[in-house]
Amino acid sequence: DIPVKANDMDDDGREGVKEYASQESVFESVGRPLVDNALQGYNSALIAYGQTGSGKTHTIFGPGAESSVPSGGGGVQRGSQPSSGANTPRVSTTTTTVEDGRGLIPRVCDEVFSRLNSKLGASGNGEVHTVTMSMWELYLEDVFDLLQSRKKLAVRQDTPGSFCVVGHREVPVRSYSEVLQLIKDGECLKTTAATAMNARSSRAHTLFQLKITTRSNVGVKVSKVVLADLAGCERVKVAKTDKGTALDEACNINLSLLSLGNCIESAVQRSKTGKTTENMGEF
Repeated sequence: DIPVKANDMDDDGREGVKEYASQESVFESVGRPLVDNALQGYNSALIAYGQTGSGKTHTIFGPGAESSVPSGGGGVQRGSQPSSGANTPRVSTTTTTVEDGRGLIPRVCDEVFSRLNSKLGASGNGEVHTVTMSMWELYLEDVFDLLQSRKKLAVRQDTPGSFCVVGHREVPVRSYSEVLQLIKDGECLKTTAATAMNARSSRAHTLFQLKITTRSNVGVKVSKVVLADLAGCERVKVAKTDKGTALDEACNINLSLLSLGNCIESAVQRSKTGKTTENMGEF
């Protein structure tokens, strides 16, 4: 669940009462339109952005991602248990199964395969669908392939204004269950650490991509669905990440989120005026 509304007071005069949206309602609001667009041949992307500990990973991956711990030798795992007063993952007061609490990525993938299977033979134009999955991590300005044992990748300019990740693995997937297994494998290679604000803080940005290729007697249609679980912005004094590697991570995270905000602001200006300002780069 994620907070969607905060009231100053409830009927009994208590402050800070929050209403939460279910994982299913979040999917219906923003996940299903992604699938609709992708199956029509359009690229779609969704970004989870916010303060550390606000529930981004829970919303994108679900509760399994929060509780998964590498069996050994996987991603970067630093720190011991957070100091007293640290935020711990919120537990719902209602009985919820892992399946009910699935995040956006599992729900989007399930919907994609369900829709593709229902379309088999229905269109009459000989459609054949292939789906591939990729999963990367952006850590300290470097890109790592979570489906290739954290292989370091290069980012290069493809065409003017467009960039691509070179050498990443695109794994063919034929079912929802295959995607879940790959996600589980990739989760074990992510970089996390305990901070004073989050017991399992993401110290890097994670990107998940589903590429859908449809071949028929009328041509080839390719679309991509990208979901990004961004590391959270944080105040290093509060999070107690003001020394060593933790400080380097926090600085890189905050700087990258600031750059993203500038890009979004530039894109909004362009949509309104048709041009960007001098102090903002092309996006």
